[in-house]
Amino acid sequence: MCGIVGYTGFQDAQKVLLNNLEKLEYRGYDSAGLGCIQNNELIINKEAGKIKALKEKLSENPFDSVTIGIGHTRWATHGIPSQLNAHPHGSKQVMLVHNGIIENHLLLRQQLLSQGYEFKSETDSEVLIYLLENQLESGKSIPESLQALVKTIEGAYALAILFLQDPETIYVLRKDSPLVIGQGSHENFVASDMSAILEYTRDIIFLEENEIGCVSRDETKILAMDTLQEKDYKVSQIDWEESLVHKEGHPHFMIKEILEQPRIFKRAIMNRVHDQRVDFSEDNITAKDLESFERFHIVGCGTAYHAGLVLSHHLRELAQMESTVSIASEFRYQVPLFRENDCVVLFSQSGETADTLEALRLAKRHGIKTIALVNRRG
Repeated sequence: MCGIVGYTGFQDAQKVLLNNLEKLEYRGYDSAGLGCIQNNELIINKEAGKIKALKEKLSENPFDSVTIGIGHTRWATHGIPSQLNAHPHGSKQVMLVHNGIIENHLLLRQQLLSQGYEFKSETDSEVLIYLLENQLESGKSIPESLQALVKTIEGAYALAILFLQDPETIYVLRKDSPLVIGQGSHENFVASDMSAILEYTRDIIFLEENEIGCVSRDETKILAMDTLQEKDYKVSQIDWEESLVHKEGHPHFMIKEILEQPRIFKRAIMNRVHDQRVDFSEDNITAKDLESFERFHIVGCGTAYHAGLVLSHHLRELAQMESTVSIASEFRYQVPLFRENDCVVLFSQSGETADTLEALRLAKRHGIKTIALVNRRG
């Protein structure tokens, strides 16, 4: 899963962005990059491999006292892992980082090629650059260009974008992929996962779909996508333990997560067991709901799928309940054979796994009750 960070403020943007990208290493990635505005130019530094390789490159040619920028860790979907396919992508006027998949990118690429645009990468993300350039060249404002963009593209996206014509603002928008804004004092942050920025702020805005976030050093504005009018937003106070987003001396996140399982499990059930009985009422799951379920469809990807296998085993052995276990990328495309009293159980560490989210939407469309087990709030 790709990672996105952004910063605008008074600190060295290169240092802040690299620090925040390292907080997202647990997600897995094959390349990393930063993009900043320096001397009235959009400058990109990116490298295949780990953040360490990017740091080495930047140590030889660092950004020069920049205070605004965006960063990215990429997990390849379209195009091989390489320096050219790494993010950010940019032109002289627009630079962006993208998490998600643009499903109609091939058609859009052909249209843009016919208009004379030249592509440097194999990614679906690069089409977004030229679509935005096209709108700006037609005379549209930045918000109007973003509005036109979302009407053109199909698929999932979280975007953090820098425009040379507005060098003090990061523009953000999302659909089916998460993005948050962190508010500081004379500085603001952007991230695909709040764990990246909790070191700097606990004041978080959860950007909604059909919104445009305009993030500058001293101000955050949220615009409604349909009207482009400014709208109110809620700032949430996050009380996570910051240690949860660090490796705490372990060589990598996987071994940390394995070793902390007993503690995390105990904490997860602590407030859900009363008088020696499991109580999910605070999660809006009543005893009546649980008694009504006749069959469970368990869905996940990767290790979440394997966790589903364990749940299925216990449902059969301890409760004599019928259950199936499916990989989310297959479940979402299967002909749904739901019954009235079925329940779909979804596992996702991040809570943002694209195929798992599509499985959730499939169940909702058929009126099937769902239970999600995730490792994220919000």
